[in-house]
Order: sequence, then structure tokens, then C-alpha cells
Amino acid sequence: MTNRKLFLFAGLFMLSISALFSFIVSSIRSDVEIKADKHISIVIDYEGFRDLAELADYPFDKFLTELRKEGVTAVALKESNLKSLVERGEVFLVHPDEKSIKNGIIWVAEFRNPKLAKEVFDKLTNKYNSLLKKTYLKGTSVYSSDEDLPSLYFGFLNQEIDFCKKLGFDIVLRPINDYRFYSNKEDFERWVNQYPKNIWMIIFGEREVLGYPKFINIYAKILEENNIRFGYVEFAKQKGIDELARMIPYQVLRVHAITNNEIPGANIIYSDSRFESGKKIKYSDAIPRWGRAIKERNIKVLYVNPWGEPLKGNLIDTNLEYIKNIVQEIKLQGFVPGRALWNAHDEFYFKPVRLVWIFGIFFSLGCLLLLMFSVNLDTRRILIFSSTLLMINILLFIFGKFNFIAWETALMSSTFPPIYLYNKIRSSNWIPFLLNFIMVFSISILGALLTNNIYLSATSVIGINIFPLIKLLLVLPILLLGLRIFFRTINVKEYINELTKPMRRVEFVALIAFLIILAIYVLRSGNQNPIGLLPDEEHIRIFLEKILFVRPRFKELIGYSMLIFSFYLYRLKNINFFKFFFLISSVAFISLTDTFLHIHIPLYISIIRSLEGLFFGSILGFVFCFALFILLKLYKTRFDT
Repeated sequence: MTNRKLFLFAGLFMLSISALFSFIVSSIRSDVEIKADKHISIVIDYEGFRDLAELADYPFDKFLTELRKEGVTAVALKESNLKSLVERGEVFLVHPDEKSIKNGIIWVAEFRNPKLAKEVFDKLTNKYNSLLKKTYLKGTSVYSSDEDLPSLYFGFLNQEIDFCKKLGFDIVLRPINDYRFYSNKEDFERWVNQYPKNIWMIIFGEREVLGYPKFINIYAKILEENNIRFGYVEFAKQKGIDELARMIPYQVLRVHAITNNEIPGANIIYSDSRFESGKKIKYSDAIPRWGRAIKERNIKVLYVNPWGEPLKGNLIDTNLEYIKNIVQEIKLQGFVPGRALWNAHDEFYFKPVRLVWIFGIFFSLGCLLLLMFSVNLDTRRILIFSSTLLMINILLFIFGKFNFIAWETALMSSTFPPIYLYNKIRSSNWIPFLLNFIMVFSISILGALLTNNIYLSATSVIGINIFPLIKLLLVLPILLLGLRIFFRTINVKEYINELTKPMRRVEFVALIAFLIILAIYVLRSGNQNPIGLLPDEEHIRIFLEKILFVRPRFKELIGYSMLIFSFYLYRLKNINFFKFFFLISSVAFISLTDTFLHIHIPLYISIIRSLEGLFFGSILGFVFCFALFILLKLYKTRFDT
């Protein structure tokens, strides 16, 4: 008995020092986040706002000046080709004369401006060199026998860059990668060296970063040497983007955008209608969305496309008001418009305290000891299991597999609470249950904080180093809890015997239903949700986001409410339904841990979100209990009479 108590005290001691260390590290990190640079860059799409000014017959220079006064800090220029110049009326593609045709010419591009003709010709020949088939400049026309000429991206126009700089804007370039035209290092270096270097940021256009797939490291070096920022657009799927960001994490700024596919009327503004039809965002929802991105996801750059639906007067006034409201939202979140800086600090993010991994091991051991103590395992088994876990962690630590330690800590953070709570339910008294509930919630949030601190790095804080095996982490705690609920002992032979027994029809139906629910749960997890939201779920989310500081996660609201409700069923002696709802409740602790696995989210946001989930989920659970109490009372009264 004395040895068992020693194991209990050892577990409590490990959890206590883990909590202390995690609190210290988390406090330091929160202080760094609070004191970090508060500037948010508003970048407007040059092409979109230019087309808007032309559509409204409004002077573009005057429009840009007014946007600058409202708070816009930078302009994004997309790489040009002859097609884009044709759409703007700068160039006319005409049929070559007979003499030119005999010389192999298939394209003649007539420019309105001789200076522009020479600039485009020089950029094309400098960029593509010998890769470009016979092409020459004659007067204000470019003659070419290259069939790809209209679609070849030649770079950025000097007149546009100079025009924007003169108005006081930072320059953001959006280059296009086309690896068909560079097969070796020399070709690629010639290709990228023709781009301007005295700019602020690069945000890649289309589906790839420059240099993909072979020469990303060369372009990373160019960005670093010229102190050019790299905009990482969240949720954008660009090939090579994570690889580039890992090479120059100091220069990455997270970017949020409301795409043209989401904006009503965007197809009217732009010179070519190339946007997908689909659900459009409301103006009243767009403004708060910018604020949430800044507050909740470490966004430093807002990429703004023009609003295409007039709200106040004409489209010019609408977009000036749009920018003004975005600036107000930025200030409301405690930030200011300006040139954004790197948000992480060398002394903390890139030199983390290595001891944090040791305390992750302590946390896992402490949880395991408490679990084994709660099921009254004998001293020999406790010693075997804890020694095995300790040896595994020592090997992981020696070989530097710290991600596995982080994953183990996350698994224990989401698995320990429901299993321990299930083990401790021995009476129908609310007070012991609620005290144990608060205790396991505290331990779970401790483990989640430790996992966050262990996995913290230069790349995870900008959102590119995603926590590994996240889908497995969403499912495994449920399966482990299921084993504990439906089997009395930790016995592999018993598990095998049960699984090999013939399955009753009701059990088969229950299994199919469980697998369907599990599949929906996994598919709905993450940023990309292939099955969509429930009909009114989006409205509920928007409502919660408007009335609360941050929106609690639905899984936690459901999980905590089911936990309270399941205990009420236990009090009613309905054991089968108790087990079913208790199993569902485990998603709350999984979701809590998952919240902290988004390392780029500020810690205080994750903590507040978790506390709100606990509070409102518990209230919802008691509401369910009261509703069942009333229903049972009405049912009893009806049949008693």
C-alpha cells in the first residue's frame, strides 16, 4: 500500500512541476506576443482597383491617393504578359503581312506607346534569351515566330512600379513560375534576376513558388540577401511554399485574403470574368473576418480585393468606406495600419528552452501513474508500465525525436481526462464528479500547453510546420476510451475473444452508426471541410463570433454538454445510454488539445477559447439535464394519472 501511495505522489509531483514549468514558459511567450509589433499591412490588388477606377471613370492616381490616406500601405502588382496588355488596350495583336509570314512571323504586337514596346521587348529577350524563338522590335511593334508569345510572362512594368512608389506605397510583386523555360541553374538565375530587388514583399501568383521544383533554394537566397519579405497566404495551396518558408522563416509574414470568388460583383470589375460562381460573403461579415484573422491567427498582412457591389453611392465611395472600416477593425483589435514586421523574437521562438521536452515526459508519466492508480493496479504492473514508458521517452530524447514526445504529450492530454473521470465515477453525487471534472480539465489544458511549447519553432509559429498525425490523434483517444468503457480489464486476450464472438444485429447496427459518426467527425476536422456545415451552423458560428471575444469550438460545446448529461443518465441508472454519451463526450478534450496544436494562434486566444468552451458547454449540459428531468416528470405524471 505504501508503494502505491509513493507512485501516486510521484505522479502528482511530476504533474505539478510540469505545470509550473509550462506556466513559466507560456507566460514568457504570452508576454512576447503581447509586446510584438502591432503594425498590420493593408495590401490592395493593383489590377482590381485600376479596373474599378476605369469602370467608374475615376482618375486612378486620385483614387490611389485617397486609398493611401485611408490607411492602405502597399500595392500588389501581378506579373504581366501580352494578353494582359491587350485586355487593357495597351497592345493590339494583329495579323502579320505576307512578307513577315514568309519569314516565319506569326505574331505582331502593336503598342500604343513606343517606350512600353521597347521595355516589353527588352524584358522578354532578357528573361527568355535563347529560349525565345525569332523575335524582334520594329518601330512600335514586336514581331515574333514564337507561338507562346502572348502568354509569356515578361515581368513587371517599370512605369507601374514607379507610379506606385511615387504615391508612397510599398511594392508587393506577384511573380509567376513557369519551369518549362528553365532547365538549369543559369537559366533560372537569369530568369529571377530580371525582377526588381528594391521592393518590400513577394506573394506568388497562381499555384507554384518561383524555382519550383528544383531551384527554390536559389530564390530563397535572393530574398534573404535583398531583405525581401515573403507573404504566406493562409489556406492557399501553392507547390513549394512550405519548403521556401522553412528556408527563410525570419522573412515570412502571414497573409489573409477574401478572394474574388467570395466577393459579390468581382466579375463586373475585372477586365476578364474568370471567377467561380458560388456563395458570396456579406459585407457585414467581411469586416469582422479581417479582425478575427488578425486577432486569432497571427495575420500580419491583409490582401484586399475591391468590393464589387455598391453600398454607399458608387463603387469608388463603397471601396473607400470598405478600407476605412477595415482600418477601424484593425484598431479595434489593438493594432495599427503600417508596414508589418516579423512577429517572432529570436530569443524565444528560435532558442526554446530544451527542458520543455523533459517536462513533456514528466507529464505523460504523471498521467499514466494517476490512471493506473485510479483502476487499482498492483505495484508490479504500475512499475512495468511506467518503466516501459520512461525507457521509450529516454530513447526518443537521446535520438532527438522531440516531435514524438510532443505527440505523446498531446495524446495523453486528450486521453487521460475522460478515462480517469470514468474510473472515478463511483457514486451518483454531483460534487465529487464536478471536482474531478475540473481537475482533469486543468490537467488537459496543462498537457495542451506543454505540447504547444514543445512543438514551438520558427516554422510552426508561422503556420507551416503542421502537427503530425493529427487525424490519428482525433480518433485514438476515442478508441482507447471505448476499450476502457466496454472492457473491464487491460487484457489483450479478452479483447480478442470479444471481437471474435458472433455479432448481434443490434450491435452491428450500432457499430455502423458509430463508424459513420466517426467518419463525419474526422472529415469535419481541419480547415478543409469536404462535407460542409449543417444548414444553420454557419449562422450560429457568426452569432457566437459577434457576441463573444472568441468563438468556442463546437466539439467542446457538444463534448462538455454530453459529459454533464451522461453523468445525469448515470444517476438515473441508465448505464447503456450513460456509456454512449460518455464516449461522445471525449471529443471535448480532444478538441481542447487540438486547439493548442495550432501553434501560430496566440496562446491567450486558445486559453480563452477553451475556457469559454468549458463554461458554455457545461451550461448547455445542465440545460439538457433539466430538459430530461421535465420530460420524465411529465411522462410519469401522465401515466400515473
